[in-house]
Amino acid sequence: MSYIMNIFQYTFMQNALIAILIAAIIGGIMGYLILLRRLAFAAHGLGHISFTGAAFALLLHISPIWGQFLSTLSAGFLIGLMGHTLQKREVTIAMVLSLMLGLGMLCLHFYNGSTNAATNLLFGDVLGVSMHSIQWMGIAACITLIILIIILRPLIFISLLPQLAEVKDISSRFLSILFMLLVAASVTLVNQIVGALLVFVLLIGPAAISFNLTQSFWKGIAVSVILAVLLSFSALISAFYADLPVSVCLTGWVVLFYGLSLIIKREE
Repeated sequence: MSYIMNIFQYTFMQNALIAILIAAIIGGIMGYLILLRRLAFAAHGLGHISFTGAAFALLLHISPIWGQFLSTLSAGFLIGLMGHTLQKREVTIAMVLSLMLGLGMLCLHFYNGSTNAATNLLFGDVLGVSMHSIQWMGIAACITLIILIIILRPLIFISLLPQLAEVKDISSRFLSILFMLLVAASVTLVNQIVGALLVFVLLIGPAAISFNLTQSFWKGIAVSVILAVLLSFSALISAFYADLPVSVCLTGWVVLFYGLSLIIKREE
């Protein structure tokens, strides 16, 4: 244990650990709700859109995280407005997302900075996260959690019993928009760890494992968060000693545990 903890004497590892914990907690909670509302495809799409926003921000020589927040929040609002029609337009949305990814690469083509920018945006760079970025991640995470706590009860209601929610005149459109804004913020936070292309790994992976292992809502949320934290911590340690990107190690751990969860589910 002391051998492992010695690596956290480095400032960059301390920053990486804090950033990963923030992203893992948000990813574990929001990922479970995203799967509950069957919005995994939308969350994946927001990852592509965040890449374009970040790339455009780099082109303007401003912090990429601002470009990510602005682009994902705008897209999240539009997706929330689409509501149930989202599932009927998957092909169109897929084409739009491909276009957004292409525009992001175009922005990086005209960017005169480091060539590592594309790699960092696409696959994350948690070992290079600054304390300033961590502070903004913490603020965004707290705001996300506070709003989620306020809307959680009616959100669960419209997710599990949508027809009854309509009878009781609960504004599903407003809640859908607000929830998608929270998803957008979560995608931006998780992107700081795994990048735009691998946002599924941390945002959806632990939640999917939890769905295979649990049936209770609250137990599912708890397991999803615990898995997100443990797998992220394991990825950080593995990446340090194996000299590999954290996102690669995290992908390996998540896929391994997801496979094990499928085996356990089939044996039940």
